[in-house]
Parts: sequence; C-alpha cells; structure tokens
Amino acid sequence: MIGIKRKRRVQTSVRFVFILLVLIVAFLLVHGCGSLLGEAPPQRTYLLDVQIAQSPISQPSNHVLLVAESRAEAGFDTPRMAYSRKVAELEYYTESSWVDTPTRMLTPLIVRSLEASHAFQAVLTPPPLVPVDLRLDINLIRLQQEFFQQPSQVRVTLRAKLIDVASSHILSTQLFEAVEPAPSEDAAGGVQAANLAVARLLREVTEFVLNHMPPSTARG
Repeated sequence: MIGIKRKRRVQTSVRFVFILLVLIVAFLLVHGCGSLLGEAPPQRTYLLDVQIAQSPISQPSNHVLLVAESRAEAGFDTPRMAYSRKVAELEYYTESSWVDTPTRMLTPLIVRSLEASHAFQAVLTPPPLVPVDLRLDINLIRLQQEFFQQPSQVRVTLRAKLIDVASSHILSTQLFEAVEPAPSEDAAGGVQAANLAVARLLREVTEFVLNHMPPSTARG
C-alpha cells in the first residue's frame, strides 16, 4: 500500500509539473508573441525623406568625390528610433522604427545633394570603380527626439571630414548640428522634424565641401 501511495504521489507531481510547463509556455506565447493573437500594436516604419533642391554652380570641377559609408556613434547605429526625456539618458520607441539605420539612409541623401550642386565630375559611393580625388567622411553623432521642453524637438548632429585622397591630407573638418521642433509629441512628429533638420544639414554639408575642395587640375 505504501508503494502504491508513493507511486500516486509521484504521478501527481509529474502531472503538476507538466501542467505548470504548459501554463508557462502559454504565457510566453501570449506575452512574447502577442501578435499571433492580434494583440500587439502594428509596427510603424519611417524613412528619412528629403527633397533635394537643384543648385547648379557656374564653374563645375573635374573632381571625382567619394562619399564614404556614414558611421554612427553608439546608440544611434540601429534602426530603433531614439528619444530622450533626461539628459544623457537614451530610450527607444517600441512601436516605431526607421526602415534602416539612419546612416544607411543618410549616405544616399548626401550623394544626391552633392550631385545636385553639379560641382563634380562624379559623386561615388564605395567601392569606387574609378580613381577618386576627394573623400567625404560623415560621422553621425546624434539623431534623437528630445522631450526636455514643449514642444519636443529633434536634434541631429554630425561631423564631416573632407580628405584629399592622393596626399591623405585632411582639407577640413567641421561639426554640424540642426534642431527642429516636432509638430506632435510622438514618433511621427519626430520624423517630420528629423527630415527638416536633415534637409538643413545637407545644404550645409554641401556648402562645406564646395568651400574647401581644391581647384580643379588637368588629368594626365
């Protein structure tokens, strides 16, 4: 009889553990994969979408310019959309994100802005298939929506460095920053402000390159 009772207790314990495991798995499915039950909010993705203005110059050069892949500081090398409610504290939207990392969206915009100046024989991205004269390095330092005041604002900070490729000489380096108020206190408002800020920086970076590139020289 004692053996039978012990066997029943073991069977009961096994059933209890099995039921507990089933409940744990169900809990994880509901809360970790809530979209299966239609409970998770839809994920919204956004683009850096800037209209590039045509701005022809009177004396185009014969320079070939390489725009290197932009790099980002830690915390901003991700498609997650960053915001801050306290200084030196970074958070991310959970239901909204960029379609790609900001740097991967920024590089083609810089190329288009420089092409629109008509100041170069060509504006290329890596890997270049022909020899290049100049290289532009871009480092994204910050792209975040700040809720330090009302309305919130988006701050975009980047550093540009123009290099003479033949000599490896740094022609110039400059820090750029643009701050734009957000029309609404959410991710969508942040995107609109970010696009305005980036449009401003594109104009300033293009002007920076034009002002610091060397005169054209005849090619051998």
